[in-house]
Amino acid sequence: MHQKKPFLNFKRRYFDYFFIICFSFFAWTSFFTSSLVALNIPITPESNFFLIRALYWYGTNIDPALIKNPLSLQIQSLIDIFIFGPFYLLLVYAFIKGKNWIRLPAIIYVSAITYSMILYLGIEFMGDNPPSNHVAFLAINLPYLLIPLALGYRMRKTYPFNKNSV
Repeated sequence: MHQKKPFLNFKRRYFDYFFIICFSFFAWTSFFTSSLVALNIPITPESNFFLIRALYWYGTNIDPALIKNPLSLQIQSLIDIFIFGPFYLLLVYAFIKGKNWIRLPAIIYVSAITYSMILYLGIEFMGDNPPSNHVAFLAINLPYLLIPLALGYRMRKTYPFNKNSV
């Protein structure tokens, strides 16, 4: 019979708060920012919507590809909305509740998002509209690669939420 491992209470898993905050923010950007890109909504300074004006500022000062909105970016944004966005919410739930079953899906996610981010960064830097401010672009976008890699490390043990795994 499978013996249940001792569970470590959420309040004692201090670093997991970092993941919860990050993945909550990632979910927000998936559902709100990526939806504007995926739906090919014009990013203009005249918009009444604050988020569109903020994206316009970002596009004109840091990432001109966002303003051009190529088909590759739209497709990646659709994947972000329908695959990664819901998964971020699932990650937040699993981290709060300490659900060990999230380990394998998290490892699969880390593989998928690593591939996606490398593709995205390659298209951005080698495409027709490279970032105009490389430092700011990387500061904004690298967390979407580095935090999932940290998640992969966090999920390295079979029972990631038990006392001897944190």
